[in-house]
Amino acid sequence: MPQKTASTLPAVSPLARVVGTLAVAAATLAAEYGSGVNLVLVNALGAQPGVTYLVPVALVVSGFLLGPAVWLFARFAQALPRAGSVYVWMTRTVGLRTGFAASALYVVGVVGSIGFQSYGFAVFLGSLLKAVGWTSGADLAQSPGGHIVLGAGLLLVFTLLQLGGIRSFGRVMAVMLAMVLGVVVLTVAVCLAGDPHAFAAHAATLLGHPVHRPADDTPSLSAFLGVLVLFIYSYGGVSAAPSLGGETRDGGTLARGLVRGWAVAIVLYGVVATSVFHAVPWYAVHPLAEAGHQDAASIPGIIAVLAPRAVTVVFDLFVVVVAGKTVAPLMVDCSRVMYAWSQDGLLPAACARTTRRQVPVVPVLVTAVLGLIFLVEEATAGFQIGIALRSVTFMLVIAVVGVGWLGLRLRPAALRPQWAQTLVERRELLFAAPAAIVVSVIMIAKGFVQPDTPLLLQPAMQALATLVVAVVLWVTAKRRRAAISLVPEPAATSVAP
Repeated sequence: MPQKTASTLPAVSPLARVVGTLAVAAATLAAEYGSGVNLVLVNALGAQPGVTYLVPVALVVSGFLLGPAVWLFARFAQALPRAGSVYVWMTRTVGLRTGFAASALYVVGVVGSIGFQSYGFAVFLGSLLKAVGWTSGADLAQSPGGHIVLGAGLLLVFTLLQLGGIRSFGRVMAVMLAMVLGVVVLTVAVCLAGDPHAFAAHAATLLGHPVHRPADDTPSLSAFLGVLVLFIYSYGGVSAAPSLGGETRDGGTLARGLVRGWAVAIVLYGVVATSVFHAVPWYAVHPLAEAGHQDAASIPGIIAVLAPRAVTVVFDLFVVVVAGKTVAPLMVDCSRVMYAWSQDGLLPAACARTTRRQVPVVPVLVTAVLGLIFLVEEATAGFQIGIALRSVTFMLVIAVVGVGWLGLRLRPAALRPQWAQTLVERRELLFAAPAAIVVSVIMIAKGFVQPDTPLLLQPAMQALATLVVAVVLWVTAKRRRAAISLVPEPAATSVAP
């Protein structure tokens, strides 16, 4: 059924189109290179020891598997740069109901990640306090109350940052990029200079027996594929950064920043993983994980063994900042999708109004409150809704956007919207869109059912609950307005908010 066009729209101030390529690339990388990279060895070899020495290869290959999706998103970004871009792209290609449902699932996953990252902030701060010798402070930071207070403080800092305007956000993301590069340089320098025998001896002390390389260390194909599924979600900034589309200077800026952030992430992941494997015997990691010494095989734990205390303290300080900054682009992502919902009439008009600094204040505050709720849930109940769903919905939006492009391609030229005329003629997308769909479907199938996870925490159950909430929002919006409709796309989409 063709979508209706809104005849009247809520009065809103436009978003500020001031974000450049560097800030988009930094935001992409900020949503990718965070706490997860510090656990790359534990996550891979702890779960799939059969991957053996191929962990660095798997980490790079998983990034390249997302290449078709990145190219697809970059072309959409050039054609239709809007706030909450993935929601806008889905609704303008597959319809409002389907796009809204997919975006609602996606938002719950993002909010869950905000709560989880806020919770994890206290873990890394506790490691820093231990490194400086303040054990009691570390214990307090890692208590349930400490997690809540520190996580809430982190949410407050980034909420205030957003309220200060998107220009300030872009500057902070550029600084965070420098911090990430600092962490990478320290990691590579210490690990390449480190003696593998030193970590092996440390592992033997923790385990009570020496570790030996197995006689048969041939990598397992099934383990390698399993690690690919695990690592592909390390590139989640691919779906988060496009939400800046309403605040980038133009579509080309958004596209270039997205591609460059993804490419830099691949390089950094590959360099860090390779250098860590130089210092740490891969066959020592799985025994440590099985014995409950996962922290020893994390990158901060490895640095603590190989580097002097002063270097360890500096490194832990950098890690605290780098891990905490992951929350910022996720909050922007969630708030801009809500802003786009409001523009289409799915939320009250107040959610689409902006401050004098051109910030959608209501979505920003709602995102912070939801993140706080999920943080408290993690700290008090010990589980986190939304994390598993985040993995699945990351792939879902890629698949839907791919299907949307194919749908545009199959439409007669007279029925294609003006903004899509050039987009559908991109011949490289004849490969990229189907490839992105295939990769996404495989990843969704792998992640939809989580082993050793209670029924209520399964992605399927979380998705069902989310869709119920989406239906309530839809029905409420229908009662509030005679018709829910898409904001008409202006002729010059490169300058539209």
